[in-house]
Formats: sequence, structure tokens, C-alpha cells
Amino acid sequence: LALDSPNRIARDTALLKQYHASLCSAGIKNYSWSQCLWDYQFSLLTSLFQSLFQNSLVWFQKTLAIAKEWQSFALLG
Repeated sequence: LALDSPNRIARDTALLKQYHASLCSAGIKNYSWSQCLWDYQFSLLTSLFQSLFQNSLVWFQKTLAIAKEWQSFALLG
């Protein structure tokens, strides 16, 4: 999350796919790629709250930018 990237979506997606594949190869059968992706996007929203509790404006701003890039706010309906 903290490392910048010229193409964050592509980089994060590649890492998430590796993570998901590792889970599947370890025997996790009922965790779809779409659920994994949803969980990641949602985790960005929960990270916003964590940055508030830690009183970190820098972390909040960085996470907010990433959540916007990933369109995480659309999950809220």
C-alpha cells in the first residue's frame, strides 16, 4: 500500500493474483478472484479509519488517493 507505482492498479492486481493463486494452491477452494478483489478494495476503506485512529494525516491522504484510484467508494452503494 505504501509504495508508489506509476501504474498502481496493474502492480496491485498482479500482486493480488499471486496472493489469490497462493491461497488456492494451499487448498482454499471457496474464495473466488472476485471476492479477493472486493476484499482488497474494501480493505482500503477500512485503512482510512485506521489512519484516523492513528492520527496520521499523511497516511489518510495516501490511502484516500489509492481508494479513489481503485474506486473503492463504489462498494458503499
